[in-house]
Amino acid sequence: MVAAIDDIGGTVRRVDDLSKTVTSAVSEQRNAYTAINRSIHDAAVGMHGVTQAITTVSGAVRETTDAACQMHDAAEKLSRMAESLRSEVDRFLTIN
Repeated sequence: MVAAIDDIGGTVRRVDDLSKTVTSAVSEQRNAYTAINRSIHDAAVGMHGVTQAITTVSGAVRETTDAACQMHDAAEKLSRMAESLRSEVDRFLTIN
């Protein structure tokens, strides 16, 4: 009878040890889950910042493109005006 009680005691100790091991593993998994969740959140926040930066750069590129087109148009107009002025000066010089 004493041997049977000792066997039961040993089994209870092994079950207790396994329970502690499982509890420890669950705790480690919870910590890992929390860390992964935090990393995902941080990545999402970072991506939001990147998206905002891309939007800002895209707007700046659009504005720069518009300004470059306006400068090109102004340069063409100035070139036509210079050619017209050159023609007027040539005509003036040949008349006088």
